[in-house]
Amino acid sequence: MIKLAAIHDVTPPDKEFEHIPIMEFFRTRPLMARSKVMVFEVAERMNLPAANALLKTLEEPPPYGKIILTTSEVGRVLPTIRSRCLCAACEAPPKPDSGQAAAEPWELALADTPGSLKRLREAPEPYKRLYSALERALTAELGSALSLASEARGAADELAKARGLKTRDAQVELVRAVGLWCLAKLPEKPAAAQAAAEAFRLIQGNSSPGLVFDAMFCRILG
Repeated sequence: MIKLAAIHDVTPPDKEFEHIPIMEFFRTRPLMARSKVMVFEVAERMNLPAANALLKTLEEPPPYGKIILTTSEVGRVLPTIRSRCLCAACEAPPKPDSGQAAAEPWELALADTPGSLKRLREAPEPYKRLYSALERALTAELGSALSLASEARGAADELAKARGLKTRDAQVELVRAVGLWCLAKLPEKPAAAQAAAEAFRLIQGNSSPGLVFDAMFCRILG
């Protein structure tokens, strides 16, 4: 996640962030070039405190400052951030050659952009484990909700190890995938996708992941 420490200094210091915060970077003028440029990759991973802190700088950047945000999932960038940017759409990566494997069912259900599909293929096993649990949910009884939720949490732990993520960040990523699966497999049941959206917000807000996953699967099966 892109956290508040990426925007300005925080007290106590964030030991995980080793770069110069954007406000500190723009405090001085460039020495040789015409502009100073700050690039935020995967801007959709900016958390709420960081996004709110960035708004003022986006509205009134210094005359010598340029800020570039990149994302493959523009819908996950806050509307308040998008409204202050000049958005430029870029072409998606070329389609795979005919000799390459086409997208598999679990990929089609859990990815919605080239960027998210790339992440799935970098660590496929946790996503396959999650997909298997979700497919069982289509025919499972309500009493199976807790065991399926436990399986999904296990997939999140596996993803965290495979990609070097914090456990909570991996849980957020898999809940996002659950929401996509609900939209693809349960279009007649909007409450399921709503449950995933609420779980996404709750886990980002530091709620207990165990309770959030249990409640989400109860609503998916209910």
